[in-house]
Amino acid sequence: MHRARILIVDDEPQLLRALRSVFGRDRRWDLVFAEGGRDALAELHRGEFDVVVSDMRMPDVDGVALLEAVRQDSPQTVRLMMSGAVDFDETDLASGLAHELVGKPFSPARLRETIERWLGRNLVAN
Repeated sequence: MHRARILIVDDEPQLLRALRSVFGRDRRWDLVFAEGGRDALAELHRGEFDVVVSDMRMPDVDGVALLEAVRQDSPQTVRLMMSGAVDFDETDLASGLAHELVGKPFSPARLRETIERWLGRNLVAN
């Protein structure tokens, strides 16, 4: 059975620690956590992922640039964007790149359900 590879990206170390704590016990998935867009790009060069979950606002390489790179290099990868932004222009831009926007704050259960739902789809519209 294929274990889904999931990359979770955020520039807030405390959020990554919390998600690692919650999701780390789930053996169905091969989870990789990247602190920021630059680290995420390095992980993407090391291998493919089934799902990339990225924060929108990050220094250096933001979520929009990251998901654009994922879409170009690996269009079959599910792209999820986390954001607490209320900037509609930013949200519109992200919604064109992300399969789904996940509003911050969110519960780990909601993020898990979102990932599971997208992994369960047979065909992802790119």
